[in-house]
Amino acid sequence: MKCNEDHVVKGHECILLCIGKVPIFHSLSIDERKKISSLVTRKSYKKGEILFLEEQKLNSLYIVHVGKVKIGKTTNSGQEHLIRILSTGDFIGEDTLFEEKLTDTFAEAVEPTEACIIRLKDMQTIINETPSIGLKLLTEVSRRLKKTEQLLNILQMQSIDQRVATILIQFQEENRGEAYTQIQGIQLDVKKGDLAKYIGITPESLSRKLSSFQDKGFIELIGQRQIIIKDKNALLKIVLGEY
Repeated sequence: MKCNEDHVVKGHECILLCIGKVPIFHSLSIDERKKISSLVTRKSYKKGEILFLEEQKLNSLYIVHVGKVKIGKTTNSGQEHLIRILSTGDFIGEDTLFEEKLTDTFAEAVEPTEACIIRLKDMQTIINETPSIGLKLLTEVSRRLKKTEQLLNILQMQSIDQRVATILIQFQEENRGEAYTQIQGIQLDVKKGDLAKYIGITPESLSRKLSSFQDKGFIELIGQRQIIIKDKNALLKIVLGEY
């Protein structure tokens, strides 16, 4: 939902909607959310617009209200590496809550996006007044560390088959929340080229492997962004090195 087309908006009703979509604020009362909304600024970004750059001093928490944001970093060789995609209710900048620091990633809107922005100083006040929010933030940080560990495990796999099968299963479980359903669809939030970078292979290798999986009946490719998993057991066997 867009409130209007202004670049910077401070409509409290829209900010309340934004706050309400963030899991760490779900347990708050309406009055508490209203109090937080008074500390929030909303900002709109066009597709391709940068929220912040690498080596930039970050002093705010960014919460995605509408749209999607790509978090990435540039390698020493100048290649862009995808870290993750943020969608509605996700946030970035929590590692600056206790000190201002230079970020080692960049954030780019991959589609028209609206974000709620809370300054570091104000977020510290919120946590001091409502400690449960701080605990939820720590839980989210822990979840992200686990995902980073999972990604490192993927990158350590020597087989391209294993990398692709693992990321397909991971996306299915995250997107649908039904880990044991035999046939499930995946809607990719990023281009296949970005997905290839995410698991450390070339776009050509990813395309060939997806086509191979489709030929074997493991998946079905629909357009550029949709994948149907038709034989999850086969993918699991690939991950375990049993296929």
